[in-house]
Amino acid sequence: MKCILFVLTLFSFYLPTQSQAVSLSENHQGEVLIFPYYTVNNNLNTLYYVVNLTANPKAIKVRFVEGDNGAEALIFNVYLDQFDVWSGALVPTTSSIMGHIGEQSVLHVSADQSCTPFLNKSGQEFLPFVIDNDPNNNDLSRTTTGHIEIIELGVLTNEEFGSAAAVSHGTSGVPANCQLLLDAWSNGYWINDSTTDLSNPNGGLMGSASVVDVANGASYGFNAVALNSFWQSAAEHTEPGSMLPDLSSGTTESNVTINGQVVTQNWPNGYEAVSATLMQSKLFNEYSIEPDFNAATEWVISFPTKNFHVNDLTPIPPFTETWNQIDACEEFSYRVFDRETNNNQNTIGSPPPQGATPSLCYQTNVIQFIKSFSEPAINTEILGAINRLLLETEGFDNEFNSLSGWAEVDFTANSMGTYQGLPAIGFQVQKFSNTTVDDLIATYSSLNGHKGILEEL
Repeated sequence: MKCILFVLTLFSFYLPTQSQAVSLSENHQGEVLIFPYYTVNNNLNTLYYVVNLTANPKAIKVRFVEGDNGAEALIFNVYLDQFDVWSGALVPTTSSIMGHIGEQSVLHVSADQSCTPFLNKSGQEFLPFVIDNDPNNNDLSRTTTGHIEIIELGVLTNEEFGSAAAVSHGTSGVPANCQLLLDAWSNGYWINDSTTDLSNPNGGLMGSASVVDVANGASYGFNAVALNSFWQSAAEHTEPGSMLPDLSSGTTESNVTINGQVVTQNWPNGYEAVSATLMQSKLFNEYSIEPDFNAATEWVISFPTKNFHVNDLTPIPPFTETWNQIDACEEFSYRVFDRETNNNQNTIGSPPPQGATPSLCYQTNVIQFIKSFSEPAINTEILGAINRLLLETEGFDNEFNSLSGWAEVDFTANSMGTYQGLPAIGFQVQKFSNTTVDDLIATYSSLNGHKGILEEL
């Protein structure tokens, strides 16, 4: 039940104007970018792009985290010229790393010429060092799906050694002196003081990605979620292989717009401030599984900050279960509607998880819509997800049967501070195919971001 809040918690307060606190960007650009999903399952490729929209050369941290529990799989620094673009691709591979030889894994490749100290652009495998902390669940196949984070480290200057000039390039795209930055991290000035030739972050990063199905001629493109004012002042300019900064490293203040009013809150940790900006009480989107068009629908729901909330002995709200090296499940409710207002709710298939109560158990989740429960393929049809939840749209007790419509996922049983919900981002993907008059197969694909609402206790 909603109510007007006359008294908030001791660490929250209303302000008439925004303060310097992390907030969700309305124009898709900021200091931090979060891509809800990547995958190389089903022989898919994921392409991603980061654009520097400013006249300031920038240092950024690129982070790939796997989908079970947000364990880091690959991290590196990129140094961009003004108005520059960084691009890369993820493709499937089998690991050649000792202790993981032959396991399904991910290869990062890039033809981009931007400065990336120590990165093997021609092919860098994802690494097992963090998931090896889960000895009972450390197969590199965990890394084949997850999400991507881009964090601005600062603006390059020429104050002492000419770092900004080193990344400058003309139309050839070749930076003037990447060796200078490599030497700076090898035995030079950034080893002694990483703030040399660096001023505070000022945002202006934009990102997009595409999951590409080469075999079937389909592509699913989406924008990164952007955060403003992640840093209150200076950032952490860390060496290329450092796991920091991450989504816990920024300000502990959040600005969240709810019911048309900006609420500023101070949290104990930086990741809770990010979680507050991503909170959703309910998510909405459409589905279609029309057999005449061989239609398929899958939803991606990612919780980018979940690992920070569940990796201690006691879960930190809004999450209620701890990571047990296998999963950390959160129950939810939902309603499915056809296109004529008929609806039913809370009928769920498996695996995972087993049982009648629907749960999302991972940091990155896929919901697959099906007509009635059967034993589908191990991987979902579109995204190739293994850790998926099956949602039935027919066969309910009231004989509700629908091949297309919309659905609502409800997280209001969870809460953090005064907010109901979970910190969730994601999208819906659909695929259709039909045979033309010439007996040729035509395939169509679409992607739509989730819509959401945030409610207070």
